[in-house]
Amino acid sequence: MKNTTHRLKSVSGWIAILCIFIGPLGTVYTMIKAFRSASETSRSPLPDELARDINYSLSTTVALMPVAIIAGLIWFACRLRISHTARGSKTK
Repeated sequence: MKNTTHRLKSVSGWIAILCIFIGPLGTVYTMIKAFRSASETSRSPLPDELARDINYSLSTTVALMPVAIIAGLIWFACRLRISHTARGSKTK
């Protein structure tokens, strides 16, 4: 049980960290891509085109936020469980 909790804490921590870093990185990358494609055309970009690209960019971030939050909560719960288990074994 103890190893499972430690493993779950480690995995959930890495998932949370990766989501926190990949989400904004994806947002910035797709925003740059959207504005670059808009600036490369000889005409002014249509609002619908920019809105579609920016919507995609922000949607990727929104999709990763719940995953990061849930993984962070699992990590925190495992950390509490490990600390309570450690305290219990010291008093015995």
